[in-house]
Parts: sequence; structure tokens; C-alpha cells
Amino acid sequence: MDKKCTLGCHGSQSVFKYAEGEVYKYDLRGSSITSVPGAKGDTATMSLDASVEVQAGPQCTFTLKVTKAVITGADGKQFNTPKEVTQYPVQFSTSGSKVFNELCVNDEDTKASLNIKRGIISHFQSSVLKESGTAVFHETDFLGACSTNFNFDKEGNSVVVTKTRDLSSCAYREDLNLAFLSTPYYVQSDLQSSPLLYPTYDSEQKFENGVLKESDVSETYIYRPLASPESGAKVKVHSKLSLVSHAKGSVSDAGCTTPRSLIFEAAHISSGPATVDTLIKSVQSVVDHVEPSVLFDGANKFNDFVGIVKQAKKEDLAKAWSILKSGGGVKSPKTAKTVFLDALFRAGTGDAITVAVDLIKSKDIPR
Repeated sequence: MDKKCTLGCHGSQSVFKYAEGEVYKYDLRGSSITSVPGAKGDTATMSLDASVEVQAGPQCTFTLKVTKAVITGADGKQFNTPKEVTQYPVQFSTSGSKVFNELCVNDEDTKASLNIKRGIISHFQSSVLKESGTAVFHETDFLGACSTNFNFDKEGNSVVVTKTRDLSSCAYREDLNLAFLSTPYYVQSDLQSSPLLYPTYDSEQKFENGVLKESDVSETYIYRPLASPESGAKVKVHSKLSLVSHAKGSVSDAGCTTPRSLIFEAAHISSGPATVDTLIKSVQSVVDHVEPSVLFDGANKFNDFVGIVKQAKKEDLAKAWSILKSGGGVKSPKTAKTVFLDALFRAGTGDAITVAVDLIKSKDIPR
């Protein structure tokens, strides 16, 4: 059974004071500046300008839609973002002052599009919110689950929240992309990222009368493969979300039925369309690279096949298994079936798991 979205207050009423039924319009300005010491041209800059609408709904639920987004490249040329960025809304919910770490999205939305929206939603995140003092708290946003230092200052009707992090301590942030494995990394350790990369984070949020008025986030990444930290490349990422206006209105939540994490998801290149024919041909390609002996790129072929299985619908997976079970479409049917089952369990998608459970129930594979 496919998992359903779990929007709502999650046990704690929101401390925010967004008026239900009103749409809050924000401007987003983001930039990325890359510099390499001694390189000609000095720096390369990319920027993103977007308009965002957020409707406050019942039960601590919000619907966000990007209405306009333009990317400016390093040469100053402007590009429209992928159509999915402005086509599909996304929903999120709050508990207290915390943005819940599960989003509700349209199943047709892409990883790249969702990552932009994850970044915007993370501007609203403040796991702790009080009028003064300091705190240290684990906060989850699109950068991962991070130990975060908070400082709070009261300014009239506003509360200013300043946050700092060492991003190398953020769990679920870094992906390991190996031949047999591509998964968010996490172990019990204070270090969660490669020591070659030194990443830091600073942000300042301004909440006025319980509404986010402004959020300013800066990330710095220093690549330091050599002994001298100054010798590596540096990337500075900056984004600012500013409230423009709010009024009665509505934002369609059409199609928001699929749960997704708030944490960044690597948008790996598609391995190709996931049809029955593609599944069978890909299985045969893996078999050709592992029999009679494992070739150099055999593991990569299997990894490609797992990527196709992840995209496949359960009906196509079931049909492909039926063909393989009958011994058709491939050489070495026994090996082909083993490869297919290994990939089915490795994929871990809802459709793949459903097919695997059906095969167990039908005793096509042992419990």
C-alpha cells in the first residue's frame, strides 16, 4: 500500500500567526559564487530570482507555489527554470514553530524542482522560537539534520533568530554513490561529510507578529584537498526570502498526494524510460556482464538497472517478472531472475516493494 501524506499540527498548534485563507507573497533571490585562487576570470556567478505564494490553510497546513522563476547563468544569459518548478505546488505543515520534515507533493514533480521548493520551505524553519536567549537544537531542513546554534533577540513586535551550523555535522546530507549503493549517508558520528569539504552555514530570520518577514541564509563551501585551506575552490551560496504582501486568496493544492522528505534529494540522471522492454533488455545487459565472469563495468550495469527499476510502475515490473519466470526474452534465465530480484529489493520504491511482496505471497520467491 502506498504511503499517504500526514499533514497537520502533529500534536502542537503552530505558534505562527498566519491568517487562514490568506496568501502571503514572497520574493526569493538566490546566488552561487564560485572562485578558485589564481584562476583566470576570478569568479563564476549564477543566480535565481523567483516569486512565491504561500497559502495558510487549516490544521497548520500550508500550500506553496512558485509563480515565476528565472535563472541567470555565469555569462549573464537568462534561462527559464524547468516547467515543473512553477507547474506543481507543494504542501508542508508546522508543529509549534517547527516545519515538519515530510512534504506532500505532486507525483509528477521532479527531484530538481522539489529541491528548489525544499530550499524555499527551509526559510520558514525554526525548530525553536522564543523572544530572547540562546539554544542548541537539532534542526532538519533541506540541508539535513543538523546541530544548530540559535540566538534570539526581541525588537518591538519582531523576533530575530540567528542560526549557525557546521554543515559537516549534518546527518543524511551526503550521498555515497558507489557501484552497488547510492544512499544518504548516516552513522553515529560527529562528522557526517567528507573532510575534503569544509561547509558552514549562517542565517537570520525575522518574524514579525508571528509571520516570517524576512530570511537571509548564507552557506560557504571550501574544497581543501591540499594542506593549505586557502588553496582550494570556494563556493558561496546566498538566498534571501522577503515578504511582499498578503491578502485573501487561494493556491491550488491539486495533485499533492505523495509524501517526500524535506531533505535535499540528489537528482541523478535518468537511466532511461522504464518500460517492460527496457527492463528485459537491461537485465540481459547485466547478465552479459556477469556471466561467465564479472566484467569491469558489471557493477555499473547493475546500478543502471536498479535506476530503471526505481522508475518502473508495478504493472511493468510484474509483467517483466512474468516474462523472466517463463524463461523468455533473455539468455541464462536463472541468472536473469536473480538479477531482477536483487534489483527489486535494492530499489526500495513503493512499486518495487509491492511487487516483491506479491512475489513472496505467490511463493515465486521464498520468505
